Amino acid sequence: MELKRQTNATRSIRMAQWYVQRASDVLGPLSPEDLLALVRSGSVKPDTKIRKQDSGWLAASEVGGLFEAAMRPTIENRCPDCDRLLDHVPCLCPKCGRRVQIPRIRIIENTINGDAGGDSSNGNNR
Repeated sequence: MELKRQTNATRSIRMAQWYVQRASDVLGPLSPEDLLALVRSGSVKPDTKIRKQDSGWLAASEVGGLFEAAMRPTIENRCPDCDRLLDHVPCLCPKCGRRVQIPRIRIIENTINGDAGGDSSNGNNR
């Protein structure tokens, strides 16, 4: 079943653990969502060393799609009655107990603070 394969792939991606090198300290394990939050906050810059699982350290700019992924909108599924964030749909809302087939969708536009994306343009592109 195609839907099941997509769900299993999504779970596999979410289980990946990332590590961030900061001076002599290592931050992690981090979920992909936590790593993206650090990129968005400007804490992880293109030259920050990161690694996935037990792989070698790389500059964050060498991880294909990392900064692009941080810029993508975040889409949240929420309960239409109580606004609780839902992990998946359809489901029973854990807060109000409503059976949710069609959630309220919230789209969050993301940005990267500072120059973390490595773009050297001055914003005057036409």
